[in-house]
Amino acid sequence: MQLETTWAELKSFLQVRKIKAQFIEFEKSYIIYGIDANFVIFCKMKKEATAPDPSSQKDFEDNFKLLGNKTFSDSDGSVL
Repeated sequence: MQLETTWAELKSFLQVRKIKAQFIEFEKSYIIYGIDANFVIFCKMKKEATAPDPSSQKDFEDNFKLLGNKTFSDSDGSVL
């Protein structure tokens, strides 16, 4: 199942489920994913200071981007 949502909802999903963001970075935007088993939630975010909410971009870049795009593993550290 795949669902598009806002950054605020995706951020909550990532924090509640304690999972890392996965993202694709383009020149002018990001597509950011949260993946939990067969459930995928994602949002699209423009990369510009004049985006609808530039604080969302700053929040993602400061607090989630560096920790994102990690290999999926289960609780014992085995790569999935």
